[in-house]
Amino acid sequence: MESFPEYLQRLRAHLKLSYRDASAKTGISTAYLQQLEHGTRGTPKPDILKKLALAYGISVKEMMQVAGYLDDPNPPKSTLTDQEEIELAFSYVMNDPRYQWGARLSGRMDLEVKRFIVKMYEQATGKKLLPGE
Repeated sequence: MESFPEYLQRLRAHLKLSYRDASAKTGISTAYLQQLEHGTRGTPKPDILKKLALAYGISVKEMMQVAGYLDDPNPPKSTLTDQEEIELAFSYVMNDPRYQWGARLSGRMDLEVKRFIVKMYEQATGKKLLPGE
């Protein structure tokens, strides 16, 4: 299961936002965003989560659940399509600095190739990036 800091990193990477861009969209300082993504700050208050959700284009409820504020025995499915989930996960993999030494990819890749790369990353790291698989 993905941690809250990893979740925030993945969302920002998917949108291709720098910390400065994310700060401008959310009204949250770049320093605080970095601390949240690196796990050096505790869980932010709901008003911060709402700003993040709105800026990153996800529901406030989903953001609150990932942050641990809402316990739902039947969590809602992601609002993203399968293609968007794969693209988001692939972007996360390609932006993981621990695995960039092997990221010399060129040319156009179809969705199945990206899914394969994400699955290999999941096996190598033990992280679960694609839901329901």
